[in-house]
Amino acid sequence: MAGQTPRLTLAEELLSAIGEGRTTVATASRFAAARVAEGGADASCTMLADCNTRNGERKLHRWAKGQWWRQLLPEPYSFEAPLQKLGRQVSGHLHCILPHMLFARLASGAPLVFDQLFGSAEQRAAFWSELERTGREEPEGARGRVHREWLRRHPVLSSVDPLKRVPVGIHGDGGEMTSGEKVMVLSWGGICNPGATLDTRLLFACLKESEMVHEGHATLFAAFAVLAWSMTALADGVHPRVDHNGRPFASDHWPAMARVAGQPLSPDSLRAAWLELRGDWQFLRAALHLQQHYGAINVCHLCQVTSRGLGHYGEHLSRASPLRLTLVTARGWQSGTPRSPLCQIPGFNIWRCSFDAMHTLELGIYQRVIPAALCELLGVPVHLREQGIFGRGNVAARCMAATRAYHAWARETRVPSSSRVKAITAGWVKGVTPQLSQSHAKAAALRAMLPWVATLCEQQAASSPRRAELLRALLAMDRVWLRAPRFLTRQQADLAAGHCERALAALRALVQAQQEAGAQGPWRLIPKVHALTHLAYDGAMGNPRAAHCYQDEDFVGRIKRIYVRCHGRSAPLRAVQRYALHCSLRLNARHELLTGVAFRDPACVGEAVTPAASSASAAASSSRGARGVKRGRGRPKSSLR
Repeated sequence: MAGQTPRLTLAEELLSAIGEGRTTVATASRFAAARVAEGGADASCTMLADCNTRNGERKLHRWAKGQWWRQLLPEPYSFEAPLQKLGRQVSGHLHCILPHMLFARLASGAPLVFDQLFGSAEQRAAFWSELERTGREEPEGARGRVHREWLRRHPVLSSVDPLKRVPVGIHGDGGEMTSGEKVMVLSWGGICNPGATLDTRLLFACLKESEMVHEGHATLFAAFAVLAWSMTALADGVHPRVDHNGRPFASDHWPAMARVAGQPLSPDSLRAAWLELRGDWQFLRAALHLQQHYGAINVCHLCQVTSRGLGHYGEHLSRASPLRLTLVTARGWQSGTPRSPLCQIPGFNIWRCSFDAMHTLELGIYQRVIPAALCELLGVPVHLREQGIFGRGNVAARCMAATRAYHAWARETRVPSSSRVKAITAGWVKGVTPQLSQSHAKAAALRAMLPWVATLCEQQAASSPRRAELLRALLAMDRVWLRAPRFLTRQQADLAAGHCERALAALRALVQAQQEAGAQGPWRLIPKVHALTHLAYDGAMGNPRAAHCYQDEDFVGRIKRIYVRCHGRSAPLRAVQRYALHCSLRLNARHELLTGVAFRDPACVGEAVTPAASSASAAASSSRGARGVKRGRGRPKSSLR
């Protein structure tokens, strides 16, 4: 019945556990075998019990391919890419879930689920209305000119009715596992409907970093070529007639895609518009083949700021800086050195690939500012020993006192335990210019800790007014963003920019005071302070806190859990297949919750297939079910019940 949470069978629970990385195929198979031995197992559980063999996982995915609930997600698309194996560069195969195929399956087979993942027509209309409002409100100058030019030249925004547009974004990041192996996770998803991580982020591909050819980003660019081709199909709103290499689809080359080639992706002729590329600086640098980076003289891809000389980023932190006149244009940037395949995505604009708030603040500036402030508050420097507010014992004793004070404040202000720093240790204030890492505190913990440090600095404002001003302004800027919607009003944007300008001026004054005193101190300017100026002053991505990577990092962690359960050699493919298992079951349960009918039910036979082939596929499946098929290859599609 619609509205009631559907109960999963034992086989579905085990398949979800495999797809989430909570167990392996062999373990799930043993559980299923135990149920079969007890009696009362259904056909799905019996099949799963037979998968505890050498090729058990291959058999599992072959069987799942024939189930109705699995039709919600397309089969992985394989493509050739240069790989590094045994010290040699070879040509191998990578696997992905094509965005335009997934978009088509959901839009035509499960429209209510589609609306939850990509936003309803009303939500999309409100999103586009707000985006266009920001274009009208942008002041005259380089920033306003860039934004309005992008809106005018975007092929989807300029030619498609707002109710037919679906905004989407792309994210990429590398995740490191306990074994030291790294995996690059590429994802995409809708951006106008905030929701759960698995609703707003959809997997594209997993790349094993030890097998990637990093010279010229060859492996990554091969994956991006496929992604750009699929995104182009989303922008066109029709199934492509040729593959990513230009070869036409035919009966002997991806026949499933040949059957729907040239047909609309959705019954409503929806088209997706790419709006943003998210990720940390390391990913953006590789993804866009940038020559600018924090270790080079030119540190920014959006302006001409440098790491030395008159253009040093530390000298140009205000909105009135003359280097603000050197902001790049989209055309000027793309006319430079050879670019990434991502530049072929319709509507691509370098200003939609801006810095991320989480990596700029929590995993950048806060990792410097918070330990620097604590260093002075604890009285760690010899010349500040008498000003320490946590006693005069050794460093460990003062850190312990600070930890007790912090936890008392966290309990009083009801900071969630998951967002609390466990302990402030001597490692927090170690070195001349201390810097935290994620082993000391995660991003969310530093973000939740900032108000406490700001409160302490306010209490000691008489001894260091600039330090108090720095923390006060950073906190005020972040609160403006946190309380604002996705698109800031002109007043909100100016208010946040003013707070940012005061914070950076205070930080620069603290660094200059150290230099004038001729003593080394904890305060330091890093390139990410310049990244913050683009976030606060330019606002190309709207509200920085609405386009941050918190949920993206959560998604990468979930994919890592799946990946680490897979065999090393086949992990890039198996991780995608296992994700498809879990996502199909999850979306099937969502469909049943919304409509009262699940894809595994015969009533959904006509919904589970792309409309253009629904009747033919239903007839074919009926004939296969009537005459019987070999086990594991073509089991009747309603067997999971």
